[in-house]
Amino acid sequence: VASTWDAYQASRFGYVVNRLVALIPQARLAAYAYEGDDETRALGFLALTYQVAASTLTKLGEADLAWTASDRGIHAAQQAESPVVIGSLLRSAAHSLLATGAYAEAVQLTNDASEFFQPHMAKATPTMLSVSGTMLLVGAMASARQNDRPTARDFLNEAEGTARRLGADANHLWTAFGPTNVAIHRV
Repeated sequence: VASTWDAYQASRFGYVVNRLVALIPQARLAAYAYEGDDETRALGFLALTYQVAASTLTKLGEADLAWTASDRGIHAAQQAESPVVIGSLLRSAAHSLLATGAYAEAVQLTNDASEFFQPHMAKATPTMLSVSGTMLLVGAMASARQNDRPTARDFLNEAEGTARRLGADANHLWTAFGPTNVAIHRV
């Protein structure tokens, strides 16, 4: 899963697509073959596999398929009961909505995700901060595409506060989140 995400971030989409053809069935098999903690871990990896599939499909212009992958990923993430992975998949779903032009829905999902993150933010790990921060950036983009400057600005300000808490640019859970990314989105 990690090497597939790394390839995605390196824009090696042909490799990613080729790898996903084998990785998705392997991850599904692992999620259903294990029990207990191993099953939970495997479900988390399955969710992240669907997320890289959704991200790749979005880049390739296959928004409907991306939405399907996001939905399956959210289902696996919920079964894994990992707030970080659930949040990461919510971000993926918001990106899928953004890609289809469903800007209002992406803003709503960002607001809903912010409520989901709230109980986890008091003692948030760097990964949770990064996932939450990138979700806010998706909401900012969706708001901007609706010409809703005040909401875009609110999301950006909140993302900036999250980046300050994180303290530096990082790539936790393949988010590429930090002060620099927030500044780029603000431009």
